[in-house]
Amino acid sequence: MKKFFFVIFFLKFLTLNSYSEIVYVDINIILNKSNIGKSLNTYLIKIKEEKSKGYKIIEDNLIKKEKSLIAQQNIITKEEFEKQLNSLSQEVNQYRSNKKKLQNEINQIKIENTKKILKILNPIITKYVEENSISLVMPKKNIVVGKKNLDITNKIIKILNDQSLKLDFWMKNIFFIKNDKVYINNILNVLKLKKLKKNYKINDIKELDFADKNDITFFHSKKYIESLKKTKSKLVITNSKFTEIIPNNIKIIEVKNVLLSVGLVTSLFYPSALDDSFDKDVIPINKSKFNKINTGQNVLIGKNVKIGKNCSIGHNSIIERNVVIGENCQIGSNVIIKNTIIGKNSNILDGAVLGKKGFGFFPGKVNTRYPHIGAVIIGDNVEIGSNNTIDRGSLSNTIIGDGTFLDNQVHIAHNVKIGKNCIITGQVGFAGSSTIGDRVMIGGQAGISGHLTIGDNVQIGGGSGVINNIPSNNKVMGYPARNIRNFLRDNKIND
Repeated sequence: MKKFFFVIFFLKFLTLNSYSEIVYVDINIILNKSNIGKSLNTYLIKIKEEKSKGYKIIEDNLIKKEKSLIAQQNIITKEEFEKQLNSLSQEVNQYRSNKKKLQNEINQIKIENTKKILKILNPIITKYVEENSISLVMPKKNIVVGKKNLDITNKIIKILNDQSLKLDFWMKNIFFIKNDKVYINNILNVLKLKKLKKNYKINDIKELDFADKNDITFFHSKKYIESLKKTKSKLVITNSKFTEIIPNNIKIIEVKNVLLSVGLVTSLFYPSALDDSFDKDVIPINKSKFNKINTGQNVLIGKNVKIGKNCSIGHNSIIERNVVIGENCQIGSNVIIKNTIIGKNSNILDGAVLGKKGFGFFPGKVNTRYPHIGAVIIGDNVEIGSNNTIDRGSLSNTIIGDGTFLDNQVHIAHNVKIGKNCIITGQVGFAGSSTIGDRVMIGGQAGISGHLTIGDNVQIGGGSGVINNIPSNNKVMGYPARNIRNFLRDNKIND
């Protein structure tokens, strides 16, 4: 299986061109020594430990039964002894069979997550090839003799590690505990639909792009048709309007309101997702547990928080459970950070609130909250201004790209993706699920509507209202935002 992955992986780099250099890389070392690889191995060990607890008890009981039976061998009849021995042998065989199934399950998890790491590596190595005039990348196992300076393994690990804080999250939701005992009939029951005769387990609920074959997903708009074609999921929630365009290999759960149904199913998998109360387990920070950290007064910290070296945290700030903060970060005073992963060299200024639940609900006689199980992912070299509020994602994550600066009092709603090196000035508001490209500049008090795509190098004038997609390299202003030349011309005529 591994050989198959690696062959596919390296075939992508076999196109020869005018580039001059050939290099090699050791994938096994990357998988074992990179931060994300280590995290996968730790995750697998944890799963094995959790699922093996019951097996240890069973094993101890079997040993006791064996000793007891041997002790009774000369006391009970031969027939009774053979009967008990046969029963014990069956228990031992069942134990071995179950343990083998567990190992196969863990191996499958490893294979699936290794695939994901290789997918992440693909663009990293591609970019490295393009930037360093390389003609061919070879796997180290195929190299008989090679100069050490041609081994790019450590360089790739460094690039991967720089991104690992932001990539770790896909492996397991570290902020919300998933219910691992959800079956198809549980889902049908919560949706008030007829149950199936054959009940089977569903792994998780995910968006089309991230769903695997054992996950349930959803389709509610034709704008996601390409994602529907590529999804690995075999089970989709949709309504009658879209049933005819669902591929034949995907089973359909037909509902009247797709997003309301997704909310109900998400709550089934993540029962605590609607609880956004404060972390009751925070305690005053113990600076000795962290490397070169400087803190103000009354800093509170939750369980399993990771903070890199050379960080500072201001007075009265709260870092809740499982938050990850990279090295050389400065966290201001009166900051609240929950459900968030922050890269290195980033500044979070006074009064910012990161990772609270988004403003998602279904209006009705009684408004129904939508669960938010995503995170906030902050890149490297980012600045988050004073009193910014950044909501965590619903099913996906809210992301702020490397090098992006946000001025004071900016609001970013759930699932928003902001690219690299953007400049967002004061009191700008982003509605949910919009995607902003790289090097975008937005003037003060502009508003960006939801589910839009803003291209690279776009400039948006202050006070503008953006209600349509904007292609790359455009300058817009006004309400509705339009080409800045047209805006200036129209206002000149009006004057």
